[in-house]
Amino acid sequence: LITCGDESRILRVKVIGGIGLAKKDILGASDPYTRISLYDPVSGEITSLQTKTIKKVYTGSEVE
Repeated sequence: LITCGDESRILRVKVIGGIGLAKKDILGASDPYTRISLYDPVSGEITSLQTKTIKKVYTGSEVE
């Protein structure tokens, strides 16, 4: 819930997946996750880390 003065808004974001991710570790995987923030990059939501993949698929329950 985002509060701005006397007004409140709900922003729903659906992260579906990542394709073509760069191979970043020694085994050729990427270990992807997603950070979602609005206005403050430190206090955003972060999805779970999935290791040993370059094709991350998110489920609807990872970020609430």
